[in-house]
This record gives sequence, C-alpha cells and structure tokens, in this order.
Amino acid sequence: MSQLERQSCKITSCTDVLSSLMNQILDQLVKERHLAMHNVTILAKEFTELRAANNTRQK
Repeated sequence: MSQLERQSCKITSCTDVLSSLMNQILDQLVKERHLAMHNVTILAKEFTELRAANNTRQK
C-alpha cells in the first residue's frame, strides 16, 4: 500500500468518525429540543389552568 493510499484511508477513517460524532450530537440536540417543547406544552397548560382558577377566584 502506498503512502498516498494510507493517508487516504486515514482521512476517510477520520471523516467517518467525525460524521458519526456529528450525527450523535445532532440526535442529542433533537432529543433535547423535543424535551424542551414537551416542557413548554406542560407549562402552557398549567399557566392556562392557573389563569382560569385566578379569574374564577376574582369573581
């Protein structure tokens, strides 16, 4: 195997590792976004319920 071929294999290997790492990071970001949106939905529902209870109490 020539030096050029070895270097090409090393570059390809590094590229594959970086690509895999980037995919893992992207997957984690997507999971965190889903969790954040879920929490926002819960908080919005609680806020609506609290506002309704407050309006009822003030009347």
